Amino acid sequence: MLPPTIKLEEVALEAGPAIKDIITHLACYGCLPLDSEIEKLEASGPLRQYTILSMGLAKFQEYAEIPKTGIFDIETANHINKPHCHNRGDMSRNVLNSALMKWYSKAKRKKITYCFNEYSHQLTVHEIRDTFEKAFKVWEDRSIAPVTFMEVAPHPRKGNIRIRWTDSGGGGEYGPVFVAYQSNFLNASTPIQMYFDEDTKWTVDNLRRAVVHQVGHILGLPHSRDKSDVMWPGYTIEE
Repeated sequence: MLPPTIKLEEVALEAGPAIKDIITHLACYGCLPLDSEIEKLEASGPLRQYTILSMGLAKFQEYAEIPKTGIFDIETANHINKPHCHNRGDMSRNVLNSALMKWYSKAKRKKITYCFNEYSHQLTVHEIRDTFEKAFKVWEDRSIAPVTFMEVAPHPRKGNIRIRWTDSGGGGEYGPVFVAYQSNFLNASTPIQMYFDEDTKWTVDNLRRAVVHQVGHILGLPHSRDKSDVMWPGYTIEE
């Protein structure tokens, strides 16, 4: 599944699908309001849409360190179409930590278990398991609260974090944006699902960066506005 590429000519014609795609992408970078307000925006008139989108584009351009024009130009299109994390950028640390605490409380443990339901065919099982172990170790060493991660065998009732590769980017019910990886807080009694897109070219290095980013979300960290930070929502797939 390819990412929903936004075409300049569609935006110029104020095509509905193109505008909606821009809104969805900007929301992931925390450059637009909350979902309820976005729904109102989509139903509002062209002038209000243009004003809000222009402000959102200017904020995105500032984050991406490209000319801050507030206009959907070629350079902005090139950056916004790059793959990125699907977790909403406007989720505050307090919101994430609240969800995390409920999840921890339900688990009643400082040890978080994870299992693999599906592996990628691009790397060996050993490479994948070793990469995840090292990524989890990064946060074990950094976390203020004592927490450890332990792999368990796949089981319907085991694994606080369930990991799988899919050829659809975890689409459908998991969100319309193409992402190579995403994790979802479902509720306190449901395991966290972590999806990786099999159509993306995975290497040990870019997989490690992706996992470290997503585990950061699991531990309550929101997106960072610093492009050099592991919690920056965009990522680079190296050839």
